[in-house]
Amino acid sequence: MISRRKFLTIGGATLLAPSLLQGCISKQSAKLPESAWQALARELGTNGSGTLVLPSAPSYSSLALPRNISYAHIRPQAVAVCTSSRNVQSAIKWAAAHGISPVPRSAAGHSYAGYSTTTGLSLDMAPINRVKFLGASPTTGDELVKIGAGARLGVVANKLAERGLLLPIGRCATVGVAGLTLGGGFGFNSRKFGMTCDSLVETEIVVASGERLVCNERENADLFWATRGGNGGTFGVNTSFTFKTQRSMENISVYRLRWELPIKNKEAVAKVWGALQTAAADAPNDFSLRIGLDYTPNGTIQIEGLGQYRGELAPLKEILTPALSTQPNYQYIRTLDFASAGRYLGSLGAPNAFYCKSAFTDNDFNDSAMNTAINWLEELPSTTKSGSLTFFRWGGAIEDTAPQATAFVHRKAQYVLEGTVCWRPGDEKSVIDNSRAWLQEGFDKRLTNEFNGYAFQNFIDRNLQNWETAYYGENYSRLSQVKSKHDPANLFNNAQSIRPA
Repeated sequence: MISRRKFLTIGGATLLAPSLLQGCISKQSAKLPESAWQALARELGTNGSGTLVLPSAPSYSSLALPRNISYAHIRPQAVAVCTSSRNVQSAIKWAAAHGISPVPRSAAGHSYAGYSTTTGLSLDMAPINRVKFLGASPTTGDELVKIGAGARLGVVANKLAERGLLLPIGRCATVGVAGLTLGGGFGFNSRKFGMTCDSLVETEIVVASGERLVCNERENADLFWATRGGNGGTFGVNTSFTFKTQRSMENISVYRLRWELPIKNKEAVAKVWGALQTAAADAPNDFSLRIGLDYTPNGTIQIEGLGQYRGELAPLKEILTPALSTQPNYQYIRTLDFASAGRYLGSLGAPNAFYCKSAFTDNDFNDSAMNTAINWLEELPSTTKSGSLTFFRWGGAIEDTAPQATAFVHRKAQYVLEGTVCWRPGDEKSVIDNSRAWLQEGFDKRLTNEFNGYAFQNFIDRNLQNWETAYYGENYSRLSQVKSKHDPANLFNNAQSIRPA
């Protein structure tokens, strides 16, 4: 655990330029009297077993620290630790009465843009983490599971695997199910079973009035539509999610291929990259792929192909033939039991100082585009810790849902891309600025012709221009109407939350 002293050091060392903080710290920094916080503490205790954590408490630092420690200096006046929906209702009513926007944090604060941080009231949802199996749906026969908003993906995946079930969720074990689902959510099973939000059949949400609403295709259908990809913390605070599950296979074939190449050998780098794209081009929906290009300023680029195949080793090796022919430095291709496969492919997502951008592409990168990307990676500032470009194979069942059927509009892309740059806590502002500028230049100028104009709201980027269209396309107008109905005063807000119409 990071100590309070270390937390304060991190916060002070990674301050962002003032221009980058616009919309990050809202007009809610005025201090409230102690009596107001005492009243909230009583409310939380009366309406459940919730507690209020102030900055003087030993647990405050760990509750307030986000995964992206670039935003560690943005600290709440208090953290309401919620153990029930009633706690959430109490906190929201109190916040509305005192002019403070309540900001939910479902798990480890994984918002890339720091939107799970606040200078007002933070709602810690982690204790609301029960995973309850509901049995078969009487109408569809699907096995249903109800998951608390504070549950983390690693726990959820393990509990499902114990019953031979799965959800198409992400690989980072510490991410919360709420943030993942509300932004759309995807993982190595999404080409087979769709986005995480496509498996959602019901959610409970506390809206700005403090009322708890049940949302599904029959009740509050407009809000149900909006929460499937409309992003979290904008319509209210979701407290639970009910999903239809899928039967897992007894065994899954997984693979990890890795190459270490001089970045100046651009022909060899492009050959490996192209071979991975070729392998995925005509692969069945049972096959998934993550292509990672990671570079540190040492002259060597690491390329990794990672994924799974819902089947035996022989057909997986056949699919991977183009990549295997380029002689990776490391290869692991094994059949594992389902739970072990999930853990092998997983990631912990430890706190880091980073900046991320995203885009979608409708086609493979051709030789020219790959060379442009490799040249750009090679220009990573020498003072930067690392830079990366990651491609997640899209398609398959993701395309089966129409773009307007849910708030999640990104259905037709070939790949979703994530560009990331990392620096060290304590780096000078000039180092951070140069690192961020490098990533911005790559996405906004060097590679922009390869993109389709959209960006992924789960990889949220506070510097993105025209984010309304980039994240939501034609669905933004409808989302804005839903916002007007359920939160007309815009109690739940950040720099990139849906605005009332």
